[in-house]
Amino acid sequence: MVYHLIFDNYPSCSFHRDCYEGDNNTLHSVTDQYRMNDECNLYNLIQSFGHRHTNGRVDRSQAGLTAGHTRCLDSEHDCCYFPIDCNIAVKSELSYSQYSSSHRFIINSRASGTHHSSINTGITQYDETGEMCPTMDDFIDSYYNKQKENYFDIFIINVLSYFLITIVIYLYYNTYNTKKEQEGMTFKKVITVESV
Repeated sequence: MVYHLIFDNYPSCSFHRDCYEGDNNTLHSVTDQYRMNDECNLYNLIQSFGHRHTNGRVDRSQAGLTAGHTRCLDSEHDCCYFPIDCNIAVKSELSYSQYSSSHRFIINSRASGTHHSSINTGITQYDETGEMCPTMDDFIDSYYNKQKENYFDIFIINVLSYFLITIVIYLYYNTYNTKKEQEGMTFKKVITVESV
């Protein structure tokens, strides 16, 4: 319940993958829908995953937005790169033939070690095909888990703060009342009435 209340308030984001040809040279794709409070920033989503789930030594000394600046040192295959060419094509409203032409160039460049239209995840790629590399589902699940951890931490801090404030008020009240009672006893006059 709380999970849905938290994430239902976030804007809806979409990621397009696995592009294919539709009728009349239109471009279609499989679309992943998710909610994110970071203005649907795909780059931040992937980088956050890479920082949280690193699986080898990573050289981020020249890290930047340009692909290839982050290097994974524990594998001859470098890092996992996440392709975003389909997403860019759909959001740019390209036709299938336009996408297909650019996609051939991207595939050829990846074969030569250049990673156009992809984001370096910072995760070491241990196999040649990249089958063990993270998917969009992995990025989204990791993001939601991190958000739930953040909200749980805030909840715990609020509960502890409530108890701390309650204890402070209780101690102050008891000390104040004890002090007033002692002052009251000290200054009480004893009035005795003698009968005649």
